[in-house]
Amino acid sequence: MAERRMFAKTIVLSDAFLDLPLSARCLYFTLGMLADDDGFVNNPKSVMRQAGASVDDLNILLAKRFLLTFESGIIVIKHWRIHNYIQKDRYKASKYVDERASLTIDDNGAYTECIQNGYRMDTQVRLGKDSIEYNILLNECEEIASNCNNDDTDDDTKCSNNRNKAKQIDERFDVFWKSYPRRVGKGAAKKAFDKINPDDDLMTVIVNAIRSQEQSDQWKREGGQFIPYPATWLNQCRWEDEVTISETVPTRNFLN
Repeated sequence: MAERRMFAKTIVLSDAFLDLPLSARCLYFTLGMLADDDGFVNNPKSVMRQAGASVDDLNILLAKRFLLTFESGIIVIKHWRIHNYIQKDRYKASKYVDERASLTIDDNGAYTECIQNGYRMDTQVRLGKDSIEYNILLNECEEIASNCNNDDTDDDTKCSNNRNKAKQIDERFDVFWKSYPRRVGKGAAKKAFDKINPDDDLMTVIVNAIRSQEQSDQWKREGGQFIPYPATWLNQCRWEDEVTISETVPTRNFLN
């Protein structure tokens, strides 16, 4: 983990920050010094006590959105990427993968929470491994297999179809995972993918969008640090983004 931490004047000299109580500002600087290289802190209350701050100081930083919090109790400094740029040879990725996967980076370079887009989500059947429908398929198939005899050809066919559907979901996710250049937070990505449950046509759109966005300036900047986490990319339907690139990228069908 890098030893040095920086603070951007645009943030810490802003009226919004200077209006905070001195104890809250002190807490903010202390959290910034102790955060990991992605700006996450897993013991904010302990840091609060070290800084001689109060719960009110922590709450005001959260309320004013200088900090973001998660159900796990971990917090992240919202403007971390504005404050700090850490060289690759010193950078150590945060171990809080799920929390990082639930964030995206706004146009100003600050963290913000992902907002799920409802595209295709309300009309498609959800068959992810964690979904009720997926487990119903497998349980139904196992029940049929345990009760069937050689004459139950309809049940055998139904069981085979259920298993094929479940397998197809996993195969499509594997295609996405191998295509995406930043393979982190696989569990969160799988959940996001299962909610979308793309058909062949959408899979082709997704794969081609990844290929195009890989050529964009944003994804190439600073060794790929600005490539969204895969779960973020899926949750926000980023395959719909308009991308301007200097060269034309040939499209292909994901099955080819």
